[in-house]
Amino acid sequence: MSDARLRGNQAEVLAANALLARGYTIVTRRFKSRRGEIDLVARDGETWVFIEVKASERGHETALTHLTSDKRQRLSQAADEFFERFDLPPAACRFDVVTVQGEDVRHIEDAFGDWTD
Repeated sequence: MSDARLRGNQAEVLAANALLARGYTIVTRRFKSRRGEIDLVARDGETWVFIEVKASERGHETALTHLTSDKRQRLSQAADEFFERFDLPPAACRFDVVTVQGEDVRHIEDAFGDWTD
């Protein structure tokens, strides 16, 4: 496994643990679709949360710069496919971002603005 993939896996574990500590329920990790991949899918009460995890050695702000509009669109399309694949009715959902630098984890709720179907 490459160093980048190992760092990404470790960041996902730290992110999932931080979200669990905040009362989220982790539904799945690394949901893959033909439209993209979602790092974590969780529930925050009745709300579906699609979470992008970004690890950076240079800081939290640097991690956020990689979330281009194209990336956000692919995540949105992957979320649509998540609902389709599991035959789930339209529901309230949002996109969060968790940035990880070393052991420091920051959670940004509703990072892409409200999204409902």
